[in-house]
Amino acid sequence: ITQVQETPQTNESEENETNESVPITVQGSVNVATHSIVMELYQGEITETKISLKNTLNKSVTVEPSLEGELSDIIYIVNKSVRLGAGKDAQIKIRIAIPPDIPPRIYYGSIVLKVGDESAEIPVNIRVLQATRELLDIRVSPLIDQVKPGEPVRVRVDLYNLGATRRVDTTITLQLLNPNDLEKIDEISDTLAVETSINVIRNLKTPKDLKEGRYIVKGIATYTNANNTMEATAISYVSIEIPLLEREYYGHPLWMYLILAVVLLITATTTGYIYKKKKEEEERRRRYKALLQLKNLPKASPKNAFIGKVAETGIRAFIRLNDLMTHALIAGATGAGKTIAAQVIAEEALLHNKNVAVFDPTGQWTGFLRACKNRAMLKKYPLFGMKEKDARGFEGSIKLVESPDMKINIKELLEPKKARITVFVLDRLSPEQIDKFVANTVKQVFNQRPEEQKELKLLMVYDEVHRLLPKFGGSGEGFLQIERAVREFRKWGIGLILISQVLSDFVGEIRANI
Repeated sequence: ITQVQETPQTNESEENETNESVPITVQGSVNVATHSIVMELYQGEITETKISLKNTLNKSVTVEPSLEGELSDIIYIVNKSVRLGAGKDAQIKIRIAIPPDIPPRIYYGSIVLKVGDESAEIPVNIRVLQATRELLDIRVSPLIDQVKPGEPVRVRVDLYNLGATRRVDTTITLQLLNPNDLEKIDEISDTLAVETSINVIRNLKTPKDLKEGRYIVKGIATYTNANNTMEATAISYVSIEIPLLEREYYGHPLWMYLILAVVLLITATTTGYIYKKKKEEEERRRRYKALLQLKNLPKASPKNAFIGKVAETGIRAFIRLNDLMTHALIAGATGAGKTIAAQVIAEEALLHNKNVAVFDPTGQWTGFLRACKNRAMLKKYPLFGMKEKDARGFEGSIKLVESPDMKINIKELLEPKKARITVFVLDRLSPEQIDKFVANTVKQVFNQRPEEQKELKLLMVYDEVHRLLPKFGGSGEGFLQIERAVREFRKWGIGLILISQVLSDFVGEIRANI
């Protein structure tokens, strides 16, 4: 390291100087322009100087400065290390701040500059002078400890006449300083006369692009005492910070996200509450509580019949027509829709080219030969993906049964190539006669012994079948024949649909084979 003489930069005393000396060469080639630092400063005085460096090597080096001697309380090295590129210049900033209560005398020491294993010392001699008796005291305090960039820092300045004279004329200077390099962000001055004490409020400006951090607010009161210009100083601190809610993320302030979050939370809470109430209301109105494995239900196919929708859902329901060979029992109270459900199955059977025979004691099945014109029924077509033009009648015949001994030709019901519906109207028969007629129809099927079939050929519908039970006026003979039918008819491709108001009374063979 080579040391070269340079006058240090000071701003507090004209007596501060450096010693002249012939440069001393130490192993290495970093030139140091400052040979020594000699200053006279008053108690409480602050100043700065610089040490200039030049790298004469063709490679980068790092200079590490440190203090030795009794300088640690009055000297602060701003740059802890300096990286010099090949042939590059740099400066080390030195801040000298004399504490107000430090004893006045000469303080000795040195600044050691280390480059690798080599080092050089810059002698330092600081003479501290006792401060002249002060006439004024100054205090500065920001009214708000934290402001955001672009807003003024409002500072209260308090000046106190210490009583040596009746009146002190002073110029006050307020500064906003960067603590890292003491750069002035803003500065204002004002002239005041202080007799006892006075306080004023002044504003220091901050740029909108000022970096966040802690800044120094410095107040300087300059006045004349015994033909000497003197200063009283005071410092305080203010934080420049963007408020949390105004911090920007992805181009938008945080408060916007918070408002959005609150709106979303309120919306979600309201929606959740409405949804919960709706589900509770649906649950209250729900008639069917059973859980279904929907994946196990029959799907749409040429051999499956569309029979409506799964209750209280929008899922289309299908039935395997060949499953009707193992028969079906539709039970429910009056007006529950038993007959309509059976008519839907019968209609789908006809559409799939299956014959249907209905034993109707109420006359509700005679409309199958005509297209539906019931407006209440037609209005429900769209619920099932149907249009009014889909209404149609079916080929078939209506036979009025006036005698329980009336014969039926089962082969005639099984053989037509085009599906037909045959409705046997039983409303002219008494319960005993209906019981006998039903028994006879089953016997006639057994007597005619149709050919065995692997698929459904004929669907036989017995409406109001509970009338066959003895407690509803039946003799029991028809009920016994129905038991035979549910055991044997499937082999001939004949399926039974039994419609009843009573389910619990159908036990034994009937329940076991359906």
